[in-house]
Amino acid sequence: MKKRSIYIHIGPGKTGTTFLQKRVIPKIQSVGCVVKPEVVIGNGISIKFRDLFDLSPKVWKIWGDRIFGGLGGNKKNGNGADLLISDEGASGAVLSPRPRFTSSDLSYGSPSSRRHYDYRGPLPSTFGGHLEAMSEAASEYGFGDIKILATTRRQDTRLASTYAQISDRIRGASQKNFEEWVRYLTKNPQGYYDVGGGVELDYFQWWKEAVRVVGQSNVLFQAFELLRESNPNFLRTWLRFLEVSEVDSIINSLQQA
Repeated sequence: MKKRSIYIHIGPGKTGTTFLQKRVIPKIQSVGCVVKPEVVIGNGISIKFRDLFDLSPKVWKIWGDRIFGGLGGNKKNGNGADLLISDEGASGAVLSPRPRFTSSDLSYGSPSSRRHYDYRGPLPSTFGGHLEAMSEAASEYGFGDIKILATTRRQDTRLASTYAQISDRIRGASQKNFEEWVRYLTKNPQGYYDVGGGVELDYFQWWKEAVRVVGQSNVLFQAFELLRESNPNFLRTWLRFLEVSEVDSIINSLQQA
């Protein structure tokens, strides 16, 4: 019996993820879809799906029954539609520019997430470890292949867009401050690999690690610039990768809106 596939849309920031989650995914009927889900793990703790990637890869083995059972898995069979999980942050996030106005951070994050202190997302190597552990655990709950979707964006415009969006929350926001932040993320080893999360911008490393684990045919990275330039072409490739049956109707409905 053919098992169901799980599609993980890791949605890096500032790459059109909100558009896909609000305008496109709700129109998909032939694939089961969940956006920004929370799962219950040990001791009844509820955690965002994306935050699972901040933990040890062992989380998938230890709490696989709760995670995959909560997402519609079934140990007895693989019946049912494929599953798309869309959530920002599985590939990490870059540290926000400093200094920040402290009031904007007071209510950010849950006790189980340390993202509001500094970068604690996965590196490409740990992301691969998560995919390996997830694949093994998911197979016991009626899921087969794990497939990865992500959107990339030119790093210079992505960082500029991020800075502009939150500049009102940065003390002394300026071109100089922006350039210092960029240098910290890209040139400083600590900013790149550790607390800054600059490695999240190295799309090739994420792609290479995903391909190593799930195979090239199960990985789709597309450019945000294509989404802006030719919305239908981007979506046609994106939806066909998901193997949904309503590709043309979804694209036509968006063009008419």
